[in-house]
Amino acid sequence: MLNRTLIIRADASAKIGSGHLMRCIALAQFYKSKNMGDIIFITCCSNDALLTFIIDNGFQVVRLEKAYPDPKDLEMMSRILYDNTVSWVVLDGYHLDSAYQLNLKNKGCRLLVIDDMNHLHHYYADLLLNQNIDAENFNYSCDQNSRLLLGTRYILLRHEFLAFKERKKKNYQIARRMMVSLGGADPNNVTLEIIHSLCKLRISGFHVKVIAGPSHPQISSLRKAADMAPFPIEIFHSVRKMANFMAWADLAISAGGTTCWELAYMRVPFAVVILAKNQEKIALGLHDATAAINLGWYSSLTSEALTDCLLNLIENKDKRMELSSNGKNLVDGLGVERVQKQMVIIS
Repeated sequence: MLNRTLIIRADASAKIGSGHLMRCIALAQFYKSKNMGDIIFITCCSNDALLTFIIDNGFQVVRLEKAYPDPKDLEMMSRILYDNTVSWVVLDGYHLDSAYQLNLKNKGCRLLVIDDMNHLHHYYADLLLNQNIDAENFNYSCDQNSRLLLGTRYILLRHEFLAFKERKKKNYQIARRMMVSLGGADPNNVTLEIIHSLCKLRISGFHVKVIAGPSHPQISSLRKAADMAPFPIEIFHSVRKMANFMAWADLAISAGGTTCWELAYMRVPFAVVILAKNQEKIALGLHDATAAINLGWYSSLTSEALTDCLLNLIENKDKRMELSSNGKNLVDGLGVERVQKQMVIIS
């Protein structure tokens, strides 16, 4: 496996967010740290900040104008496979279907497929990774020799989070520092509704930091709402060091994607808003494990329900400690290492 190229195929957009790319960056960082070879990201992504982030991590980027099923997607993959000695191909995208996988398998590729939904009739993967809390309940159809890596033991965390391994979380009687992050996109601008609800709170010394993802469509509306708040609300756009914001926060509101696992590892108690179908089981699973509060679907969440929930968490130190402890028990930070070991074994 040494000195061979790792190919990663993942996309980001205002519709799907940036979670697919971000968790693949975690895998790429570990691969690079072990001097295993070059890493090439093949991506359909129009966000320059996100592409720059990948390049600044020392990875090559090949940009696609259109994603599969556009035929140029597989044509580019074939060209790059021909030009490089490849160890593995990583696929992370719901649109990269069974036919796409089979095409690459027939070219002799080792495939790691990252999935959340079990929505395909068959997965042509040497390794199939589903890092979500409910993954062990999925009945995947795979090749006979496929290995399944299921559950939160395999959470992929970037280096910036793992750097906080020894951190001990302070838990104050009243939580006054809140972080809000609804992923890389938030196409329905749910963040704005949350800001409006937060403005109804009256907590002495309260301070909120809102992290808008690189594909957020309406940053100006967030800034305008923040300016009207009775306490400091800061708006940050497309941040590089998310772990630093989590280390600052006493409490958080998150969508039900990658950010949940990062918050859990960082021992930040949080509430989850469901923005997409693939987040529903994650939110329910976290709630059942008492590792987060499930606020339900954004479309059904009222301002009153949100503020009542937050007030309870802000004032209930014991509840926050319980969420924090249970979250950290789910995510130990060794997931990317476990995945890489399986890749080495199969190679």
